[in-house]
Amino acid sequence: MRFAIPATRPRHTRRRPRLPRHGVGPPERRRRRIDRAGRPPPSGTVDAAVLIDRDPLPRGALHVATDAYEAVLRSDHPLAGEESITLADLLDDPLPATTSGCETQAKHLHSLTGHPYRPTQRIRELTTLLSMAEAGLGVAIIPSLAASMMPETLTLVLLLPRLERRLVLTGPTTRPWHPNVTAIRDLCGKHAADMSGGRAPDVTTRAPA
Repeated sequence: MRFAIPATRPRHTRRRPRLPRHGVGPPERRRRRIDRAGRPPPSGTVDAAVLIDRDPLPRGALHVATDAYEAVLRSDHPLAGEESITLADLLDDPLPATTSGCETQAKHLHSLTGHPYRPTQRIRELTTLLSMAEAGLGVAIIPSLAASMMPETLTLVLLLPRLERRLVLTGPTTRPWHPNVTAIRDLCGKHAADMSGGRAPDVTTRAPA
């Protein structure tokens, strides 16, 4: 399922033209909106966040997408045309890693297959990691929803065993949600229902009041 928020942007603009275009929260905290430990946004810090593999779901949260971790390869890599590969297939390739949210899952994938996790370099920005792969400096492991950031010279190949992540849109748990966050959540839920043929979206309960 494609991530719901970009697809709802035109509908979002028509119905609530005064909503902020780029979300809510002070600019200096934008890079910290996603809590990498999987916790809901603390009170007073941010108004909304997308959490990864949160269990149980916070009250009012909406499951917006599920994707899987895949290998980033240059289009001319010998394995680029395969439907799926394993980590063992990549042992001869350098493996730079990103520290911006994917490393925990990459470590888990290695532990599942019994291979030691030994990144050749740690990169903060995903765009830098993709540029390194494009330059032939190694392969990478990223979630499949990041495919929209990739140049045409790179391709994704599914890694086995398949490791999925679940993305959840939520607001604070200790104070009322901002009305804009509730509106975004509801628009995403409607889009998810439309995409699934009318099936109700996975929302825990109503947002805190």
